Amino acid sequence: MCQACAAGARAWKLRDLSAAEVDQWLAELSLSHSTRTVQEIRACLNRSVKRAMARDKVKRNVVELTEVPTGQAGRRSKSLSAEQADDVLTKTTLDRLHSYIVVSLLTGARTEELRALGWEHVHLDPDSGPPYLEVWRSVRAHGDTKTRKSRRTLALASLCVDALRVQRVQQAKDQLAAGERWTETGLVFTTRLGTGMNAANVRRDLRRALALVPGLDPADWTPRELRHSFVSLLSDAGVPLGDIAQLVGHSGTTVTELVYRHQIRPVIQTGATVMDRLFGHGGSGA
Repeated sequence: MCQACAAGARAWKLRDLSAAEVDQWLAELSLSHSTRTVQEIRACLNRSVKRAMARDKVKRNVVELTEVPTGQAGRRSKSLSAEQADDVLTKTTLDRLHSYIVVSLLTGARTEELRALGWEHVHLDPDSGPPYLEVWRSVRAHGDTKTRKSRRTLALASLCVDALRVQRVQQAKDQLAAGERWTETGLVFTTRLGTGMNAANVRRDLRRALALVPGLDPADWTPRELRHSFVSLLSDAGVPLGDIAQLVGHSGTTVTELVYRHQIRPVIQTGATVMDRLFGHGGSGA
């Protein structure tokens, strides 16, 4: 059983579990958890019971006889406006997370994908074509991206190219300062000692960087909202949902529209081209 299930589950044996007891447990969880969390916990329990059935430990799956109750309202995600995004890009340049912020905001990559991004997948000076990065890994189990559609190759806006070159220089300085304490991971975004960043690292560092931006309350923002902002900015610039969904690695447009897009309009261009037009501060143009 997964951690979420184990944390809230009572000492029931699966073979004695009834649908009514599962309904009661889910109802109790819904008093303190969001609907999405309750849904995921139920799905986890459902998988556990199915595995038990496959091994003749239980005769039927009572979880499939239950429904997910409505939970508590979760924290509503939001996106930066074009003006706010421009401020974030220009006012955080002195913060060491600046390169991460630029790449996240201008490519829409998931934080789990950027934390697993290796230099071998970054191509700033390709023999032909524009600079690009390969979003082929994540920090998920086995290193796979969220779905097969999430594995994608993205052209880089000029600001991303500049930021990644700065990141290379910063990492070299970090390695020199760390000396023997440095751990070589091949990752693009690391701690000062070369190790991978976790979600808490990125969240803390983002809020430190956003403290440099007048008019933004750092506590109101999370790393994933840079991705939300990417989707909304492209939509507001006239890029069709299908193109945006492809750029962010969604298998269809439903999640893009219902969860990520916070502004609406419809025309066509690639993500890198639009981001260059929106935030082209005289970058390398590479």
